[in-house]
Parts: sequence; structure tokens; C-alpha cells
Amino acid sequence: MVFNIDLSEIKNLNISNKIGLTEYIDFIKWNEVTESVMKGVDCFGRPFLVVKFLLNGTEPIMQTFFRRYSDYNSRWMGCGHATRLLFGVNIVKPLQARFIEKIIEGKRLETTEDITYEFPEATKVELFDKNRWNAVIIIQKNWRKCRYNPKYKMCEKVQMRNQDEIVYDIKLS
Repeated sequence: MVFNIDLSEIKNLNISNKIGLTEYIDFIKWNEVTESVMKGVDCFGRPFLVVKFLLNGTEPIMQTFFRRYSDYNSRWMGCGHATRLLFGVNIVKPLQARFIEKIIEGKRLETTEDITYEFPEATKVELFDKNRWNAVIIIQKNWRKCRYNPKYKMCEKVQMRNQDEIVYDIKLS
């Protein structure tokens, strides 16, 4: 196996008898993947992993990795269509497999040219955490609310400070 990770803790994703047009496992939708990492076996007996990544803390992406043929010695491929792909549709190189393993272990890594040509600039990659992502959305929503809604003291203070700056600038001119 190209991946040297403990799969026993990873939840299964049942894809039934679905088949992609090219027989790749590239039809999985974002909402079907309920965990950051899921595993499964397709109708041809090929094992696969689906991994949700977070790029630079702002862009969630997802990629599927699967054994190209059902025999044990077959190479693993990357595929997907739901988002941009971290590694493109390619054979997974050992260096990329180690990169994925470290991300699944919880590390935050930076891409390099020998890892992926999809991102020529250094990109920070970590495992997508749905709970953390949802918490960020809630914080952002409430920040905007208290910053721009005049019912909140913070909004009032910011507006008063802005008004004072305008008055001060007028006096100087």
C-alpha cells in the first residue's frame, strides 16, 4: 500500500455501485464526505481515501486517492472534481503519500515544487476540520454584526471615533 496509515479509525464511505465515466472514483461530492478523511472500496474492489484539506486557512478542497486496479501492487492515483485538486489527476508519488500521511496525522505543512506543481507558490496545507470551520463562520458573522449594527456599543464607538477623526481633519485644514 502506498499509504502507511492506520485505517481502523477512519470511517467508511459507501459509494455503492457508482462508477465514474473514466472508471476513476471522481464523482464523490463534498457533502457526501462527512469526515475530514474517509475510506472505502468501489465496485471493482479498489480501496480509496477521500481527504478534505484546507489551503492557507481559507480554501477547503477535497481529493480522492485510489488504487488504479484491484490488484495489490497497482499504483495509487489522485482524482476528483468537487474542488481544485492538491496533486492533480496523477499517480501518487511516495513523497506525496508521506505528505498526505502527515496531514492526516494533524500536521500543517507547506507545499514545495517536488510535492505538487498545482501550487507553484508555497501553500500551507492542513486537514479540513468542519467544526473549526463552522466556528470561524460564526465568529465572522457575529463580528460583522457588532461592528456594523448601530444597536451594538462597539459600532457606536467606532462611528464616534470616525466622526472625531473627520472633525479633527477639518480643523487642521
